Amino acid sequence: MTIGITAVSVLLVSLPALGQQWFDYINPEYRFRVNFPGEPTVEDAVYVSADGSSLAGRAFSTEQDAGSYRVVAVRFPTDIADIAGEFDHAAEPFRQRGEVVFDQAGEYEDISAHEINVIGPDGRQIYVSLVYHDQHLYIAEGSVGAEAFPPIQFQQSMWITDATGAPIGGGRRLGN
Repeated sequence: MTIGITAVSVLLVSLPALGQQWFDYINPEYRFRVNFPGEPTVEDAVYVSADGSSLAGRAFSTEQDAGSYRVVAVRFPTDIADIAGEFDHAAEPFRQRGEVVFDQAGEYEDISAHEINVIGPDGRQIYVSLVYHDQHLYIAEGSVGAEAFPPIQFQQSMWITDATGAPIGGGRRLGN
């Protein structure tokens, strides 16, 4: 009897998760893939680089419940000479939003990356992946309320792709 009640309880608790409809969003033009909890809206974006240049980009975003999920893709006119400096510059606005609990640069399959996780003053969880490849900077930000499951599925679901949408770097996601 206890097993049956437990199974029903688990099923009922899982029902909201079943309706979330996360899917792999593929953008061959900007050469990335990421899990979004719904079809993203797309709009123009401006990114101000570390050297002060204003660069055109595209923002892809969606919201679900109390969470927001956004990827900004920016093409640089030439390769970035100081990727670490550009990552530091891109991460600074996130660092100012609360307590930094994780902030680390790295590389994945020859793709430069940086991850930062911040807890806002209200407990909001902000998970960010910065990725640079082939003159493109990607800023993937997942932000959820204090009581929500951390937006790690979004942050670590980023793939860099070729022009056909096929993943590069061994076909594995950046966060895995």
